[in-house]
Amino acid sequence: MPQRPTWIATKCADSSVLIYDLEKATEGEDGGPIMTCEGHEDEGFGIAWDPRRAGRLLSGSNDGSLCVWDLLAPNASEKPIVKIGKAHDGGAVGAVSFCPRNDFSFASVGDDRRLRLWDLRASSKECVSSVEAHDDDGTCVAYPEFRDDE
Repeated sequence: MPQRPTWIATKCADSSVLIYDLEKATEGEDGGPIMTCEGHEDEGFGIAWDPRRAGRLLSGSNDGSLCVWDLLAPNASEKPIVKIGKAHDGGAVGAVSFCPRNDFSFASVGDDRRLRLWDLRASSKECVSSVEAHDDDGTCVAYPEFRDDE
C-alpha cells in the first residue's frame, strides 16, 4: 500500500487475498497475514492498491469478478465493499489498475480481449467504457504516472 508501505497484498490459489504487515513480522510476531479478504470464487492474478485512498484494494479473478476492499475504513470488513460478478465476458480478469488522477476510476483487462474502464460512483456496476484492445487475452494494464503540475 503506497500510504503504508509495510502492508503487502497477495493473491492465493484458494481465491483469497492475504494482507501482510512486514513491520509486525520483523517485530518477532509469526509473520502470518493480518487480514484474509474473501470475495472471489477462483484464483487470479490482478491486484492493485489505490494510489490516492489508503486501504483501498482492487483485485480480479479467474472467475471473471472484480472486488474492491476498503481495509482502513471505520468498521472495515474482510468482505468487499464492491463486487462485480462478470466483469469480463468469457473468463478471467487478467489485470487491474486504479487511476492515479482520482479515487473512483479503475481499469481492467481480461480473457475477452477487452479493456474496460469502471467508475465506483456508478450504482449499476456496469463498466463505463469497453473496447476490444487485443488479439488475445489481456494480461497487464497500467495508467501513466501523473505529476501534480500536469
